[in-house]
Amino acid sequence: MKSAMFEFDEDQLARLALQRGEGKKAENLYEKLQHALDQTGSAPQLIDASLRDKLTRFMETLDAWRDYAQTHSSMICSGRFIRIATIMIMWVPYQMEPNGRPISMP
Repeated sequence: MKSAMFEFDEDQLARLALQRGEGKKAENLYEKLQHALDQTGSAPQLIDASLRDKLTRFMETLDAWRDYAQTHSSMICSGRFIRIATIMIMWVPYQMEPNGRPISMP
């Protein structure tokens, strides 16, 4: 989520991390994301409109990747069913200084 593709900052991720369901001590990040979008987390006031929009775009992308993986990840090989997990990686090339060293990315 912190990658250049989605650009969540530390504050936004901290706000997301504080969203947990009632009566639950531990939840994974996906469950917290669902609570934030449904405004059912323990601190819904921390999720403002711009963060909610960003979370919605993230979930739409994740759902699209999940659908793609389900429809494109199966193949038949030698009579056996093999399921191949599709991994989508977005690589942002490093910019180079004139001396050939990479410019550090923020």
